[in-house]
Amino acid sequence: MQVMLSYPKSGRTWIRFMVDSYLCKTFKLSCPNVFDAEKQLKLVHPIEWTHISGAMIAQRPYWSIGPWDFDDTLKQAPWLVLTRNFQATLASAYFQARDRIKVFTGSPSQFVRDPRYGAAKIVSFYNQFEVLRATLKTCHLFSYEEFTRDPQPQLRRMIEALGLNVDESMIDQVIQESSFENMKRLSITPQYAGSVIAPTDPNRPETFKVRSAGRDKKELFNTDDLDYIDRVIDILFLHKDSPDYRECLGRPAPRQTTQTTADMVPK
Repeated sequence: MQVMLSYPKSGRTWIRFMVDSYLCKTFKLSCPNVFDAEKQLKLVHPIEWTHISGAMIAQRPYWSIGPWDFDDTLKQAPWLVLTRNFQATLASAYFQARDRIKVFTGSPSQFVRDPRYGAAKIVSFYNQFEVLRATLKTCHLFSYEEFTRDPQPQLRRMIEALGLNVDESMIDQVIQESSFENMKRLSITPQYAGSVIAPTDPNRPETFKVRSAGRDKKELFNTDDLDYIDRVIDILFLHKDSPDYRECLGRPAPRQTTQTTADMVPK
């Protein structure tokens, strides 16, 4: 078993689509819906996709994030962890909480200060992960920002970390299939109904899981909100000086506009 850990809205669905598509091709599965690969390979190549206690649907406050304790079998398994800029994550999480899973009805300013979803929650999640990380035999960190800038080497590294053979032509094909346009088209087809990319209401764009990343980068949070996020990180995040989190802190970096998926990548 491999464990794929991420905080909610770190870009996991896009990565999951690519990994499952690669699994379909590697094991020559019949998968009209690529996520079916996980069911078909449950006994052969199981991958556990988890937010642990960070899942927003659970509505747990930041002080109940940990401690995390797992048996030795899981600690011996390879762990793959997807990170993303904290401000961008919170922006995307706001739309998810308000429009898709409907667990929050307040303003963006209230969201970032809410103990169940805001800045203190994401910082607590990563603090707890670092405690867990020290007990794991193998742990690989991946950055959503690096995936969007140059997906080929990042996907190649992830495929290797999953113990799969690397096929460059398949990697290129998977990346093409996981474009914003294709995933949005697939999200409203019958074979993806009820899947993680299906909109909760096809007539309401805000309920689509696959959205333009630019939407979450607009001025959702005001200056006070951004200052608050930075202050929480500075005071509470114990690993803010680690190079592993250089992409996570501060304002989200501007996207490269020369790449076809640079300003429109699925979450």
